[in-house]
Amino acid sequence: MNITVCMKIAGGEANPFDEAALECALRIGGDITVISMCPQPALPVLQRITRLGVRAVLLSDPVFAGADTLATGYTLVLALKKLEPDLVLCGRQSMDGDTAQTGPGIAAALGWDCLPYVLKMEVSDGEIRAQTRLGERRAALPAVATLERTRVLRFPTIRRKQGVFEIWDAAAIGADPARCGLN
Repeated sequence: MNITVCMKIAGGEANPFDEAALECALRIGGDITVISMCPQPALPVLQRITRLGVRAVLLSDPVFAGADTLATGYTLVLALKKLEPDLVLCGRQSMDGDTAQTGPGIAAALGWDCLPYVLKMEVSDGEIRAQTRLGERRAALPAVATLERTRVLRFPTIRRKQGVFEIWDAAAIGADPARCGLN
């Protein structure tokens, strides 16, 4: 299974809701990619995260600067189409924006089911079974789920080396600059 975790990094720290989503992905297992849209000073955080055995992709380009949730969703969707995941996990919200719109916006743009407010989940036989703040929910893969802060991200083992990370700009994902950032 290919899982992509969308992670916001601000002030040199990963969003705790997104860390919970990454821990969920690690517990599910499979090929895991973390994507983050932010300036290159966030690279050290992503490099540390690769020590958990995941691939990291930093979406970084001056045209992405100042993006609202609509422009952020647009950029992330283009990257997700390139990555072709079976499951996308996001934190419920970011600590600085508090809108909780990015995950559902991604699901709507991809035409996938969205399971919001996930407390715990299992994936098997091409289906997600989740306990959410709204009760028990199910969805067929591919799907997007937004996670509550119910998990703490593990630390990498001391012997684990840095993994693969890449930097993609607007051209790498075919983004229209008019739909990115402040535009």
